[in-house]
Amino acid sequence: MTLHPLLFSALSRARQGIFQFRTVAAVGACLLVTPAFGQATPADTLSPAPLPDAATLRALFGAAADSVVGPSDSAAFLVQIPQSVDLEEVIAFGKTLIGRPYRSGSKGPSGFDCSGLMHYIFGQHGILMPSSSRDYAHRGSPVPYGQWEVGDFVLFGGRGARGIGHVGLVVGIEPGAVYMLHSGTSPGVCVQNFLAMPYYKKRYVGARRLF
Repeated sequence: MTLHPLLFSALSRARQGIFQFRTVAAVGACLLVTPAFGQATPADTLSPAPLPDAATLRALFGAAADSVVGPSDSAAFLVQIPQSVDLEEVIAFGKTLIGRPYRSGSKGPSGFDCSGLMHYIFGQHGILMPSSSRDYAHRGSPVPYGQWEVGDFVLFGGRGARGIGHVGLVVGIEPGAVYMLHSGTSPGVCVQNFLAMPYYKKRYVGARRLF
């Protein structure tokens, strides 16, 4: 039996730890429903349902749909399965990775770059995140300086490069301190107060709220 390309893509991501297997089941269930009748196709006549248009696919499955409909204009889209996210649970899981080394271009689990860490920790909870830090710039809504909340994504300029080059997740706020979970070149995965760090404070670009 030949797997539908979208289902094959979801399975591949599950094996990489990006998706949970329950997400794969959700994708499979969608593909078994025929648009004409809205009911499951009998197993003995199983055939892939026609794919929705590209915009619908990306709205439902984000970057996972790119292998079927081609890369989107603005790279990876956010996919949220289930429809809500327990940020406390995601953050708690992310903190279990503290101490893992920084590895350029890696999405883990033995090492991470900054966007790879976000991709991994949210992926373990069924949420596909952008693959590059710069792709966060147009996701969600902007957060004014000083109005950060836990769960916001803070963005920074990169070394010697224009545009966004680093992303972190706000995991704690105290007077005069905003703690971000991130993967830095030297410390690897860690939690740091970026307001107390000149390197990050002067490279701060903005923040986005996705949830």
